[in-house]
Amino acid sequence: MSMLKLLMVDDRTVAADLARAGYRKMGVQVACVHDVKSCFDQLVEKHYDLLVINLDYTKIDPARLLKTVKSSKEFSDLPVVVTSVQSSAKIKAKALDLGAILFIEQPVPVSFFIEKIKSLLDKQVRTNARVEVYGKATVLASGHSTEFGIIDISNTGVLISGQHLEAGAQALVTLELDGLNKPIKINGEVVRSLSGTKNEGTALRFSEFIGDGEERLSKFIDKHKIESSQIKYYF
Repeated sequence: MSMLKLLMVDDRTVAADLARAGYRKMGVQVACVHDVKSCFDQLVEKHYDLLVINLDYTKIDPARLLKTVKSSKEFSDLPVVVTSVQSSAKIKAKALDLGAILFIEQPVPVSFFIEKIKSLLDKQVRTNARVEVYGKATVLASGHSTEFGIIDISNTGVLISGQHLEAGAQALVTLELDGLNKPIKINGEVVRSLSGTKNEGTALRFSEFIGDGEERLSKFIDKHKIESSQIKYYF
């Protein structure tokens, strides 16, 4: 795998720690900026695979920066990971709703942090194909079971019609897809609602397949996939 280029928005102490952490030995090239202007200057000047924003960095408004990046035409497709020592479901849900693809609670070992990010990016590349299907998804979340239409589906998640599921809620998803003899059941999480686009709905990220569901879904997608650069950013 080529060197992963990562831009972090954090304080100078973190920047100093990076030099001692051995990121480069793990195949990661890290740049660290300390304000919003420097962040956008770097994004314009160089290519980065990922932006990491520390929600606890008080010298800027991290949530506003995240929202600005994801709403910009130039960088809306750039994957953003947020970190924080705070672990409340509300904070996590807000970050994901603003467009972050992953929330990592700190502190964690550097090796775990890098492997988590590499795994995520690798999975995104491998699941760049999606399927537009006819079928339905039954979602059990917060004690309620609701049936939805399916807009898009990939190996990592599903985009369903409807926008009333709470972000951050754990869910049991039952997929009934045309051409499959039996449903696929998956544990997952409600990521966020999508509005203002042609694909309005709610995105759910898969976390654990039940039985042989992962293999059957993978075969289904291989058979029916269409190429798209959008599905990976839903999750």
